[in-house]
Amino acid sequence: MANLWFLDGDEHAIAISEQAEAGDFVVRRVGALLEVGEIADGDEPQVAWFGEVEQALLPAMDAVETAEERRGPLQRIPDDGDLRAAIEGIESAERTRGG
Repeated sequence: MANLWFLDGDEHAIAISEQAEAGDFVVRRVGALLEVGEIADGDEPQVAWFGEVEQALLPAMDAVETAEERRGPLQRIPDDGDLRAAIEGIESAERTRGG
């Protein structure tokens, strides 16, 4: 099962992480919104960003905020079925509409 990560900074943090891997979901702040994506497989791991959402629309924001408050550019978000389902729903909607 894919992990959930909060990214604060450069995607390079994913490339040097020994824990993050292709298929993991990533969340980061973009202004007042949260951007969500998935780590893509490749020589140099990158995030395939697939959507932006208002934070009020995501469940388990307390888990996201806890991860955001920790030190370091890449922090694991404790797994929450509702949060995972919401992120998968955003990905599915983007894929369905032809993003």
